[in-house]
Amino acid sequence: MTGWLSVDPMSDKYPSLSPYAYCAWNPVKLVDPEGREVYVTGDEADRVVEQLQTGNMMISRSVDGLLSVDIQGKDRNDLSVEEKLIYDAINSKEVTVHVYATKSAEIDGNHYFFTREEDKLELNKSTSGGSNLGSYLNHTGKKADSYCFIDIDFLTKNGFDQGVAHEISECYLAGLLSIKNQQNIGPALQGESNPLLMQAHISAIPEKVPVGSMYQFGVRFGGFGKIKK
Repeated sequence: MTGWLSVDPMSDKYPSLSPYAYCAWNPVKLVDPEGREVYVTGDEADRVVEQLQTGNMMISRSVDGLLSVDIQGKDRNDLSVEEKLIYDAINSKEVTVHVYATKSAEIDGNHYFFTREEDKLELNKSTSGGSNLGSYLNHTGKKADSYCFIDIDFLTKNGFDQGVAHEISECYLAGLLSIKNQQNIGPALQGESNPLLMQAHISAIPEKVPVGSMYQFGVRFGGFGKIKK
């Protein structure tokens, strides 16, 4: 069968598996038509998927968090600028986006999140509901893994009406910039001044911060730009 005559484009991420393996040898539970990835995990994962749905895009999530998108017979050119960014993030051959969606921990009136779900040991800095956790090249330098944290309730409370779409699109664009510039991009909370991260931030889907918000004049703004590969 010709489907198994080529190497999975994401094979370098899984050295323990054969590069010709399909769906980690589990095609009953998993589907991987093109080897492209956006993963959403955490107890708020389904809510992230709900917020990404549009009239033109039907987005679904597998049992292991992998997103897929169906534009229901339309062409990519029929999508809005915002929809194209999410569509491209899900279908990117170069960037894998990892989203951890859960409620942040409130400690002394401040909100924090954990960067390692499995052991809850790494308490990160306060969050406004979403945080970029960095983009990192793989050993070939041709692909990148990008990470972000999302607390939907806290995003909404702070007025970020498109916070979910913003965080995911920013994560994807940061990955492209990592590849283009051949360098890793550290987490936002460890250096908002990183020019590559800021480029991804201002090119991502706008968060639609309400007028008069305490965040309106800070660094958390958004606008559409273009990042060339």
